[in-house]
Amino acid sequence: MWLHVDGAIGASALLSDKHKKNLSGIELSDSLSWDAHKWLMQTYGCSIVLVRDQSFLVDSFAAHPEYLKDAENCDGSVEFWDLGPELTRPARGLKLWLTLQTMGTEGIASAIDHGCALAELVEKTVSRNPQWEIVSHAQLGIINFRYIGDGSFSQKELDEINQNISKEITDSGFAQIFTTELLGRKVLRMCTIHPETTEKDICDTLERVMNAKAISGLSRH
Repeated sequence: MWLHVDGAIGASALLSDKHKKNLSGIELSDSLSWDAHKWLMQTYGCSIVLVRDQSFLVDSFAAHPEYLKDAENCDGSVEFWDLGPELTRPARGLKLWLTLQTMGTEGIASAIDHGCALAELVEKTVSRNPQWEIVSHAQLGIINFRYIGDGSFSQKELDEINQNISKEITDSGFAQIFTTELLGRKVLRMCTIHPETTEKDICDTLERVMNAKAISGLSRH
């Protein structure tokens, strides 16, 4: 059996001494995909695939047509066209290498810790208001919550209210808060991984969320 881990955002926590414990067991995987354009501050299109045994990639993708023979290097060198479906590719890894050289792992780890702390701030703030509920706790810079009101709204109405809150905040241009579905409920999802986001930004966003017209304009018939 092949164990693959979709690292996406979360694998970046491996760089944080404080949060890497949340990924305990990931070292047992056969392969790991990791999106550098999410929490390693790269532009879109820079991702990483790590495999335990390189020979699996070679057995899957290697090709040796005549027109490549002159391009092959000496034995033991890495031919990247043997490791994936692309014959040629841009130097996507260069920008990640430069970031690592400039910031260092400690600098990136600090940014990751900051993003996690902001998500925890969201949870702490939302939890104080009885008309809101935490649907999934803050973890690795992501938090899901939703408006529940005073208990007089149906689940269908609450789904619509939360969808309207998301649209109102996003349309305002102040912040982007999208929705997702958890346990069959429409919830608001905040991803707090931008390293320049401040605690004030978070508090101002939550103030707008909790005072949204989608809530203040509600009336029961």
